[in-house]
Amino acid sequence: CWSTRVEHYPDKEGALPDIVQCDALVVHRGTLRDGRVVGAVDPQTCRGEISCSWCLHSPAILEVRGEPAPFRYARRFADIDALITWAEQNPEALWENARRVDAVFGKHNLSSSTDHLLAFTVHTWLANSWWTEPAGKEWFTVWEGSCYYHSTVDVEYTQAPFYLSVWPELLGLELDEWPGFTVGGEAVIGERGQGTLVFEHDMGQLHACNRTCYDHRMPVEENTNYVLLSWAYWRRTKDDSRARRHAEAIEKALEFVLRCDSTGNGVPDQGVANTIDDATPAVQYGKEQVYLAVKALTAFLVGAELLESVGRNQRVFAFRAQAEKISRVLQDQAWLGDHFATLVDPSAEGVLDAWTGKPLGVERLPGWDAAHIYTANGLVLLDMMGMRAPVDEERLRTDLRIATRRCLTQYGCRHSDYGPSSSAEARGAQETAYANRIGWMSMNMLRDMAAFYRGVDLTNLSSRYWDFQVLTNTQGPNLFFETFHGNNLCFYPRGVVVFGYFEALAGARIDRVEQKLEVVPLNAEVEVPLVFFADWKTGAVPSVAGGKLQGEVVWT
Repeated sequence: CWSTRVEHYPDKEGALPDIVQCDALVVHRGTLRDGRVVGAVDPQTCRGEISCSWCLHSPAILEVRGEPAPFRYARRFADIDALITWAEQNPEALWENARRVDAVFGKHNLSSSTDHLLAFTVHTWLANSWWTEPAGKEWFTVWEGSCYYHSTVDVEYTQAPFYLSVWPELLGLELDEWPGFTVGGEAVIGERGQGTLVFEHDMGQLHACNRTCYDHRMPVEENTNYVLLSWAYWRRTKDDSRARRHAEAIEKALEFVLRCDSTGNGVPDQGVANTIDDATPAVQYGKEQVYLAVKALTAFLVGAELLESVGRNQRVFAFRAQAEKISRVLQDQAWLGDHFATLVDPSAEGVLDAWTGKPLGVERLPGWDAAHIYTANGLVLLDMMGMRAPVDEERLRTDLRIATRRCLTQYGCRHSDYGPSSSAEARGAQETAYANRIGWMSMNMLRDMAAFYRGVDLTNLSSRYWDFQVLTNTQGPNLFFETFHGNNLCFYPRGVVVFGYFEALAGARIDRVEQKLEVVPLNAEVEVPLVFFADWKTGAVPSVAGGKLQGEVVWT
């Protein structure tokens, strides 16, 4: 047993003292010799076996609201000695559990690339996760990989299929935490935002959850993300305690999105800078984005349902009316014959660069009419619960096929199929030289889920995603690498969205509130587990195979 001093990177609030982390190597079979575990090999069978446990125990590293937050495991293991004792007494426990868990997730007939992604992404996510107990209260947060932001709302939204199908309790903890990181809507849109609120991008950075740290706000996007996550958590778990606690915040968040429509057509045109921060201006902060229009539409619908369920009915009618407006705009103005446009309004008037705050110097945003992969982004959580939004399904299927084909590159789909026709055009719109080639892995996977639910088979793309992970990790230990041709989002947690493939390929609609389960698989060849119903103690899990449900479903 030995101790290691770990230095901290300083942040804007100053550095914590060095942390003393305790390590121990417990040998079950074999001999510890000079820091190595060695064992004999039988000369007759050429076989041998060694077994050991590496134990680590750290003091509180994370800081929450200025208070130290001990790791949750300290509740069970007070110090390194308690952990060593447990490892000595339970030498096979972790292996037995791993075999059970692997058997649950391995009950599928998907490609080996999907299998690799499942294992690779969950380990990357685990490396970013913090489960702590400041002042005796559970606090869960996830680093945003190489950015080190804590529980970025848009990142956790993309990861939601993992939480909803595997571990919804963790999402519930975050839903309680995010309302503490909000600002009044007037800080974003002035007097028009009085009486509303905006969810910030993150809960902090590095070792501190004290205040948000990102460079610019993403108000419409993060507000709709929080509402959609709150609704999906409620429908999947039947736990309405979070909705009741935060009903006022949900209502004020929706009210802000409503007031970001300054034209009266329903589609937000203010507060629209989004998370796609290495894309062209049309994709990243153009006004009246189709991406955010769909998210606002779904957030108004499900938010109204959620507020109604907890008896907060004052603005329900107005929110549903706003959803109807957006639906009409998508139907009448956003459809361009074979795909949905990037923007409903191509005008650059009033559009400011989200990073510099300066006008763009063009009349219309280039690429406003491009096909893009974000139309259905705001629909997936509804798909998982079996709710349909008023967006033409046949057009959605066509858009998914066309946009995928036009945006496809060697490693997946880029943001949109727009490319500047000249360097002067790119400079005029303040675009980077490579912005038309950038793509994000997890956004591709979430798009794939929307496609599976609509009968569009994109299963062949997983091999491209895995090829990119192999490429980047042969150049260094990058773990899950989110971006190609873009910024440096490595050891990134968001890849766990791939765990949503199971439900999407099964066409599973699981609603705990109504205790309703429906499966409409992509095809009869699909074989996948319904992980939400897994018995983790025994490893039993129902599945979808041969076009129908197999095994016993137990609602717990």
